[in-house]
Amino acid sequence: MINFVASELTALNIGELFYWTSKNDAEVDFILNINNQIIPVEVKSGLNRNIKSLRSYQEKYHPGIIYRLSPRNFMQDKEFINIPLYAVSILHEILKTIPSV
Repeated sequence: MINFVASELTALNIGELFYWTSKNDAEVDFILNINNQIIPVEVKSGLNRNIKSLRSYQEKYHPGIIYRLSPRNFMQDKEFINIPLYAVSILHEILKTIPSV
């Protein structure tokens, strides 16, 4: 699933793809720089609601919004946004419409 998302992000010309890890206890799959805004994105292939790694990143760096790509529908809960995997091909457009918190 990560390779699929990486391929889609590369096709969108989003720029370099980075990831973040913290002492092997947390890992965020993609750290994107879009319009000079740092955007953490976690990819989940299942319906698991766990976003422990995103929360760990959030506590350390305080991004305005944290994102998860998963099979679940579009959903926002305060500073957390889930984007369905099928929408990854328009992720850049979606992120431009969401103001930072």
